[in-house]
Amino acid sequence: MKRVLHFTPGFRLGGVETLLLGLYRNLDRDRFQFDFVTDNVDSMDEFEEIRSMGGRVHQMGRYVEDPLGYQCKFGAVLDGMDPRMTIFHAHDPIRGLPLLVSARHRGLADRVLHSHTDSFLGARRRHIAPFAMPLASGLATKHFACSRAAGEFMFGKRDFVVLRNAIDLKKFAFDADKREALRSQLAINPDATVIGHTGRFTFQKNHRWIIEVFAQFAQTRPGARLLLVGAGPLEPEMVELVARFGLTDAVIFAGKQRDIEAYLSAMDLFLMPSHFEGLGISLLEAQASGLPSLVSDVFAPEVLVTQAVQTMSLKRSASEWADALLKKENLGRYASSDQIDRLRDCGYDVREEAKRLMKLYSDQT
Repeated sequence: MKRVLHFTPGFRLGGVETLLLGLYRNLDRDRFQFDFVTDNVDSMDEFEEIRSMGGRVHQMGRYVEDPLGYQCKFGAVLDGMDPRMTIFHAHDPIRGLPLLVSARHRGLADRVLHSHTDSFLGARRRHIAPFAMPLASGLATKHFACSRAAGEFMFGKRDFVVLRNAIDLKKFAFDADKREALRSQLAINPDATVIGHTGRFTFQKNHRWIIEVFAQFAQTRPGARLLLVGAGPLEPEMVELVARFGLTDAVIFAGKQRDIEAYLSAMDLFLMPSHFEGLGISLLEAQASGLPSLVSDVFAPEVLVTQAVQTMSLKRSASEWADALLKKENLGRYASSDQIDRLRDCGYDVREEAKRLMKLYSDQT
């Protein structure tokens, strides 16, 4: 049995973590086991699930507080593993760079670098990335990417493999009972139009634009509600923006949630005007639920697989975005079963992608 040591700096149930847990649940764990190295020192139900499946979680603390100590602790983790039976899989080129050095130094022949984005726009590390990415790529023996654009962004002319951000499609099928129950819990009128979004409150996800578009939409649909699922550093700023628009009673900040499928069922429209996206797992989930979706034109073509999705430039006005949402509202929800069939045909079933990942891990470099 081989062990795959994943490095995910801030394990917080974002797209990367959701993908890895989905793959782990569907692996042949007699052949491969997942372990995790993360800065997160908090307790999480997901860590207990990982341990219950035979995995290990190494919670290291913040790198910037003690870089040397962090490297020593990581070295000790590697020293406790058989280098011939261990694969190191890094999901961050900048933070993963010194760990890739350590993995090579200790004789790990299989070192994977995985690109999950096609931009560092708005990130504090954007000035470091152009230097770190080629160095990290050179230390890796295999290169994975969530999309063609993400691979070209990080690896340039190096060879890479696109590993789809697959999901448990059946889990996200529309559920009328969950819709009714959650709307009742959130005090949403059964007839109200609910525009929804799932994602961390960061520059990338562009919540400011979501709120501006909703403000325009609400002028035509005064009973509409905006349902924002997620947490993050920009949430307080967005709460203040909603108050300035006078929309406090119309906007629900739902926080971080695990039962995303119930929240998607409660929505009528999905809005995702990201500044950039590697692929966009949230959009896959929305499509599986049958949600008419309006998104920015930065999404990889690989994720735009159903008729439910319409793209629009961020150069268009908020009122134009709102008008597009009104038109999509008139079309109604798409049949979830048809959407799921289409997504499965395009390779987004996590069960099949887990089989493919095992083959990629087994292939000799």
